[in-house]
Amino acid sequence: MIKGAIFDLDGTLLDSMNLWTKIDREFLERRGITYTLDYSKAITHMELLETANYTIKRYSLNESAEAVIGEWHEAANKEYANNIKLKDGAYEFLMYLKKNNYKLAVATSSSKEVFMPCLKRVGIDKLFDAIVTSSDVGIGKSSPKIYLHGASLINVEPKDCFVFEDLPIALASAKSAGFITIGVLDPFSIDLFDEVKAQSMATISDFSEKEIKKSLSLIIN
Repeated sequence: MIKGAIFDLDGTLLDSMNLWTKIDREFLERRGITYTLDYSKAITHMELLETANYTIKRYSLNESAEAVIGEWHEAANKEYANNIKLKDGAYEFLMYLKKNNYKLAVATSSSKEVFMPCLKRVGIDKLFDAIVTSSDVGIGKSSPKIYLHGASLINVEPKDCFVFEDLPIALASAKSAGFITIGVLDPFSIDLFDEVKAQSMATISDFSEKEIKKSLSLIIN
């Protein structure tokens, strides 16, 4: 019986993946470095500090991880506070789950100082029983640790808990820990759709009533 749900933010609840590509590209271009798809794929599952250290090492940057993260935060803060929106139907779906006594958690690689203003602005910050970042658990989403920690905080067993994610590596790690994985088909990651589907019990394009009924009607009440 489903008792809870854990949600990724970027590319899952939030329509924000294009922003992070823009931030990464402009960060590298300011240093005379060409942004590549290979770099993008390498960092998709990393938590923020891990990404900063990887970027510094890969491109031999004479900068501290703290300075790199600070620059990323500065670029992201304004957009998250003012412009980033929820995916279609996300607010209504979260409200439905909350009203029906499902326990809800966030599991994200982003930083709280970046995403919390956005969650407050779109009115969902009070809906979650727990919010966990990769930094909280010290490892990125290639490990299921973030989902297991989130599930423990909301007191739900993995077998009774959805994990909504848009990236195959995150879905695979959640699946390996026994969670019910729901893939979110974000247009930004269209080249990964087959991999997302392979790691998911079901997939959705957004959280509209039509999509939820089509994909989740047999496993959610």
